[in-house]
Amino acid sequence: NTTGLRLDGGAAAGSGRVTWKAEYARQVDAGRNPADVAADYWLLEAGYQGKALGFALGYEVLGGEATPGPNRAFQTPLATLHAFQGWADKFLTTPPAGIEDRYVALRGSIGGLRAELVWHDYGAEATAADYGRELDLSLAWPLGPRYQLLAKYADYSADGLFTDTRKAWLQFTASF
Repeated sequence: NTTGLRLDGGAAAGSGRVTWKAEYARQVDAGRNPADVAADYWLLEAGYQGKALGFALGYEVLGGEATPGPNRAFQTPLATLHAFQGWADKFLTTPPAGIEDRYVALRGSIGGLRAELVWHDYGAEATAADYGRELDLSLAWPLGPRYQLLAKYADYSADGLFTDTRKAWLQFTASF
């Protein structure tokens, strides 16, 4: 069972908007689960969104345990984690020691072209292990009112967990 709370908002600042998010959730075992699960999740994020450029700084934690045994870390089986903990998709299941994700995101647009750059620094929540770093880049080009071309790239540099991984996408979208 998972119970949580999310607060987000913003305020006008100059020609843009200061934004913030805070989330917390607690996950515990349910029913006849033989594992004793009690894990926390939290996120803090602050940013600024201007007319053409924005940025965000964030710190996200999915709790885990330092002792070996069954994985009782905070899990998100219904989430689309590709959007949250890096596009290389290394953390689709939370590692047993949990995860700390420190990130910086830059987003901008010129004309119809939209760009995004996100840098992640990953580590274990319950131990001092360093999982590695990841750089994600994307460019989206509108091709008329109903079509878009999207190019994405992810570069994960492992440091103690998984392997170095590079992925690239080219996607064409038609909206009707």
